[in-house]
Amino acid sequence: MQILQAILSGLAMGSVYALVAFGFSITYTTTKTFNFGQGAFLALAGLIGISAILLVSQGKLIGFPNPEDVTWGTFLFALLAAMLVLSLLGYVLYVTAIRHFVGEAGLSWVMSTIGFGIIIQNLALLIWGPAPIAVASPLGEGIITVLGTGVRPQEILVFGTTLVLMIVFDWALHKTKMGKAVRAVAFSKTAASLMGINANAVAVAVFAISSALAAIAGVMVAPIATASV
Repeated sequence: MQILQAILSGLAMGSVYALVAFGFSITYTTTKTFNFGQGAFLALAGLIGISAILLVSQGKLIGFPNPEDVTWGTFLFALLAAMLVLSLLGYVLYVTAIRHFVGEAGLSWVMSTIGFGIIIQNLALLIWGPAPIAVASPLGEGIITVLGTGVRPQEILVFGTTLVLMIVFDWALHKTKMGKAVRAVAFSKTAASLMGINANAVAVAVFAISSALAAIAGVMVAPIATASV
C-alpha cells in the first residue's frame, strides 16, 4: 500500500513538473532558450493566487486565507489572475532578458534568466515575506480511498488538469494556425519568416504560454505543498 500511496502522490507532483517541462519544451524548440527562473515563477504564481483569494474574500492582498475563503469561484479567480500576471511577466522576461541573445553564440541568456528569477524571488520575499502560506483546496480536505490508499482530491485535480491541458495543447499544436506557426518557427526560423510568419511574435507568445503554465502549476500545487518563496 505504501508503494501505491507513493505512486498516487507522485502522479500529482509529477504533473506539476510536466507542466513546467512542457513550458521549457515549447520555448526551447522555438528560441533555443528557456527560463532558468521558472521556479521563482512557480512560487510567485502560488502567492499571487493566495492574494487573489484574499482580495475577493477579505478585501486585502496580504495575509492568511481561511478554509471557507477558498471556493470554486475564488480558486478559479486566483487561477486566472495568476495566469494573467505571469503571462505579462513572461513577456517582460523575453523582451528584457532573452530577445537580445536569441541566435547569438554563448549562454548569456542563462545568466540573464537566472538574474531575472532572483529579482522576482526577492520582490516576492519583500511583499509576502518568507513564511509559508497554507491554502485550502476548493474540493475540501477530505481523503478519497483508492484500493485502501488515501489520496487527496486536490492531487486528483492536479493530475486531471495536467492531462487535459496536455491533450488540448497537443491538439492546438497540430490543428490551429498558431500551433502550426510555432512548429514552423521551431523547424526553421528563417524559413518561417520567409513564409510570412512573425517569428518574434511567436517567441513572445510561447514565453507567455510557458509562464501561464507555471501559473497553473503554482496555483494548483499550493493547497498540497503550501505557497512560499
